Amino acid sequence: MEWLELNIDTSHAGLDAVTDMLEQQGVTGLIIDDEADFQSFLENNRQYWDYVDEELLEQNTRLMAQLQEQQDQLAALRAALTTVGADTIQGFIADSVALAFRASHGKALEFRSAHVINGTSTRSRNMLTIDAGSADGVERDMAVINAQGVVGLVASVSNHFALVLPIINTSSHLSVKIKNSNHRGQLVWDGFSPRMATMSDVP
Repeated sequence: MEWLELNIDTSHAGLDAVTDMLEQQGVTGLIIDDEADFQSFLENNRQYWDYVDEELLEQNTRLMAQLQEQQDQLAALRAALTTVGADTIQGFIADSVALAFRASHGKALEFRSAHVINGTSTRSRNMLTIDAGSADGVERDMAVINAQGVVGLVASVSNHFALVLPIINTSSHLSVKIKNSNHRGQLVWDGFSPRMATMSDVP
């Protein structure tokens, strides 16, 4: 399984805003390192320690001072993050994936941004509708992805909308490849768990 790892630096006060924004865009698997929480843990539990490394505490204090200085520099970034739109986030993710694709395949990959406006996820033949069509450059059989990976394929297109056949549809049969062995097969869904699919025709 391949994934894209991004590091975002912000202040303690900006953690909630950045986290909420990423979760709204479907980004999961977040790891948050908060120096303020660690400092608070040390200070509030000092009386319970049998031994305290004063040098380590001094180093941590210096780091906290540096962090405080950086918070002023990050104020402008925080203001920008609170006003940035969903299209900007999607564009950032698309650009990152395109760069990774070019690096591994030696050719460019073009994206069209769109939003899911309706769909189903609890049926055996689920479908999705996105707000981009032929006028936006969307064509039948184009791949549809999000920040977590493959969503499905474009099944039909109108001028300004498109119908997507997602992986969680029993009619979906995607050609896939095992990375380490290069064995190819078909990715199919049995209509039960939306978190599991089966790769068939593997030699």
